[in-house]
Amino acid sequence: MNIYMDIPSPAVKQAGQTAALYGIQNHGLNNLRNVYWNLPSCALYEEAVFRGEGIIGHDGPFGPQLGMTPFNDVRFGLLGGSIVDANALLRAYIWHCVAIPIIASLFMVVHFWRVRKDGGISGPSPVMLESEIKEPRKI
Repeated sequence: MNIYMDIPSPAVKQAGQTAALYGIQNHGLNNLRNVYWNLPSCALYEEAVFRGEGIIGHDGPFGPQLGMTPFNDVRFGLLGGSIVDANALLRAYIWHCVAIPIIASLFMVVHFWRVRKDGGISGPSPVMLESEIKEPRKI
């Protein structure tokens, strides 16, 4: 229930379905008004917004603290722009045709250099036939 009004919480129905048999009082928590546990994530979001405990935004949980805007987040890099238009398509095309192959080539160059520097790839251990095995000399 909301503290200020007698409006039933949206999670009451699901809370009754998901309540555990071993009550919360057995965990040492007493004198609690409404406790909902084992709720699915959609019910948790709904309850948090209903109670005014959480504000869900499109920037994520730490968007304002990290200074997230539509121009400096992951969507800008994936879409090629904050909105999909001709410029964003051009950026995405250049990214896929030029930048990704250059980055992949650099990784391959470093890989080939390390293989040569380390003496080649490791091969299987040498196999010797019984006829090739020589007994050690006794001195």
